[in-house]
Amino acid sequence: MKIPVIYRTIGFFLISGLMVPTFSDINYYFVLNVVKFSKFTVSMLSIVGYISLLGGVIMYNKWFKHREIRTLLKYSLILGFFSQIMNLGFILRLNK
Repeated sequence: MKIPVIYRTIGFFLISGLMVPTFSDINYYFVLNVVKFSKFTVSMLSIVGYISLLGGVIMYNKWFKHREIRTLLKYSLILGFFSQIMNLGFILRLNK
C-alpha cells in the first residue's frame, strides 16, 4: 500500500505538532518581563516574522519548487534545531 507524499507530509506536521511542545506564552512573558522588551518591539518582531514567511514562500516558488519534499523537510528540521539552540542561548542569557 503506497501513501501519497502529500498525506505523509501532512502526517509529519500533525505528529510534529502533537509531540513538540510550544512555549509561546512563556516566551512572551520572558521577553516582556525579564528582557524588558516593549510591546511595540515584540509586535515589530512578529511583523518581521510574517514578512520572513512571505519571503520564504517567494524563495520556494522561485528556487526550491523542483526539490523533493523530503529534502526540504530535512533542511527545515536542521534549521529549526539550530534556531532552538540559539533560542536556548538567549534564554540562558549567554548573549551578554
